Amino acid sequence: SQSRYTEYRAHGFVISSVLSGAQALVYCEGSITGLTGITVGDPYYLSATVAGQATATPPNVAGNISQEIGVGATSTSISFEPQQPVLLA
Repeated sequence: SQSRYTEYRAHGFVISSVLSGAQALVYCEGSITGLTGITVGDPYYLSATVAGQATATPPNVAGNISQEIGVGATSTSISFEPQQPVLLA
């Protein structure tokens, strides 16, 4: 449905964990840092299984959202460049 399509897309990111209901500083551009195992130049996607996590493997199950969120900039960071999400059929 259209509401599910827009509900789960990435619009920004946080640098550190935030408790549910707490205030957070959300970045709409820049680099997601503090990561490990990032491959420079590879695309990264919003995970369909772990909320808010990046993955190198795009979701491929019907009903999931596939959204590229950026490109590996260094071995520990992703340049946040969110693309339009696609609802998989």
